[in-house]
Amino acid sequence: MKIDHIAILVENLDISQKWYEDNCGAVLVFKDKKYRRMQMKNTTIALISKNHYKHAHIGLLVDGSSIK
Repeated sequence: MKIDHIAILVENLDISQKWYEDNCGAVLVFKDKKYRRMQMKNTTIALISKNHYKHAHIGLLVDGSSIK
């Protein structure tokens, strides 16, 4: 199992995207009206709009053989 992404609730996607680019060196890899996916050195951050999502979360990748 490994962490795929960390999703952070934000008020404004444009402002948040710029902050992560300017302060963390994050690079935009996907964009739509509900969220932005930002790649950092060893982490993917999903900026998710409070207008569309209720909760922040951590996305995990799980090997199917470990599910019982």
